[in-house]
Amino acid sequence: MLALSTSSVQEAARLREDLSLPFAVLADPQGQAVRALGLLHARGGPGGHDVALPAHVLVERGGRVAWRHVARRIQDRPTPGEVEDMLHQHLPR
Repeated sequence: MLALSTSSVQEAARLREDLSLPFAVLADPQGQAVRALGLLHARGGPGGHDVALPAHVLVERGGRVAWRHVARRIQDRPTPGEVEDMLHQHLPR
């Protein structure tokens, strides 16, 4: 599991530390990965900066997107049960 952010490397590291996240936060300041995943919210951040839409994405080893949940608003998140069900459907046994 990891998070993807349009922030700088330093900001991503600070976010992980400040929130004590048990996973990596990858910096994508140019938005290349965010754009490739179709998750760019152009000028949606503070000061009109591009940001990533809140989303959960399962990417298989070969790069195929197996599942995604893109939030319509920040509070729109899948439940832990929904994520667990999705993982059971898509992970090899």
